Amino acid sequence: MLRFILLTALYLLGAWYADAFIRAPGQVTLFWPASGIAFAAVIRYGWRSSLFIPVAILLVRLRRAAVPAAFLPFSVGSNHIGGLVGAFIISMTTTPTRISVVSGFGMLRGGIAMVLVSGLIGCLGLAWSGMMPAEDFWPALAKWCMGDLLGIVCIAPSMLLLTAPPSRNPDVPPATDYSRVKEKSAWIACLLLTFAIIYWSGSRNSLYALGMSALPLSLLMWSAIRFQPAWTVLGTALVVLYMTSLAGLGLAGFTPPTQALDSALLLGFMCLFALIPLVLVASMFEQRLATRKVLRRATTDAATGLPNRAAFEEATQRALLPGNAPRALAYLDLDHFTLINDTASHAAGDALIHGIGSLLKARTRSGDQVFRIGGDEFALLLEGAPDEAHARAESLRQAI
Repeated sequence: MLRFILLTALYLLGAWYADAFIRAPGQVTLFWPASGIAFAAVIRYGWRSSLFIPVAILLVRLRRAAVPAAFLPFSVGSNHIGGLVGAFIISMTTTPTRISVVSGFGMLRGGIAMVLVSGLIGCLGLAWSGMMPAEDFWPALAKWCMGDLLGIVCIAPSMLLLTAPPSRNPDVPPATDYSRVKEKSAWIACLLLTFAIIYWSGSRNSLYALGMSALPLSLLMWSAIRFQPAWTVLGTALVVLYMTSLAGLGLAGFTPPTQALDSALLLGFMCLFALIPLVLVASMFEQRLATRKVLRRATTDAATGLPNRAAFEEATQRALLPGNAPRALAYLDLDHFTLINDTASHAAGDALIHGIGSLLKARTRSGDQVFRIGGDEFALLLEGAPDEAHARAESLRQAI
């Protein structure tokens, strides 16, 4: 129930924002961020979660007294059915919903299907209810589809990323693989500065003020290369909302588009603007994922899942650096292990090795490290007081 209320509130917030772009009855809004909320919710939580869409649409239309009752079924159907069709197109592919270029383009296909269905139903409703002349159908359809698509590209990635469950993939890059807080603080300051520059350029009636969009785009590319994906995804949404508000609402000297072609060009530009950093961040994340996967395989023993000799040598070198806490190095060798392989098969020997590795991991402390450095050889780096090391090692020997 709480999720239903939150999704409804977010949808109403997106619809309220979109209302600011409407200046006359029957006019199609320039930007519909609620489509991104609906699209992400259906993908993340399934088709049953889409029931919040008709409820939110009814609440929106009740607030708009000037909207004819004949348009209400089309309004509900366009948003609800469009979201279901988009999610169905995505479910037909085998690509999982994760941060990757292939997955991103798969979701883009679903988004395009959603906006086409939504636009057709919605514009038919505008013409049927008399809110729009029939000859304006195709320009209105183009504007409707582009506004919905921008909402999906801008909002859906942020929602999908923020609502994603914790990943169990051992190759997901940790926070240490990305830049530090100082660089991120500098990035935020630069982003706010570019907002001020764009606003200042527009307020001086410069014909080239929109060309300043290269500044936030370069910052988003910087973020895609250096920061966690969430920074780029949320930053892209923020930049698109800011620039669309300036151009669409006529703020800071910008002129709102009045012709369908002008609106289509503006929305097309903003869609491409949003897609470029998203594609780059997906590509960089895949690259980091592949690098960590190769590194994990190179430093992990396949039979036990423990770090191997290469990882042991690296960990020992780090432990020997000045300033580190004292640690004990224990070496463990199994006597007559070849008898197991010769009499009970190599599979039994592998099972024994795996069992001993699991036993060592279970009986060591959180700061200890266990390695398999050879066929029947293990090594341990034990934390704690040095005078405890012998007793701990003897305890492990007795357990084996």
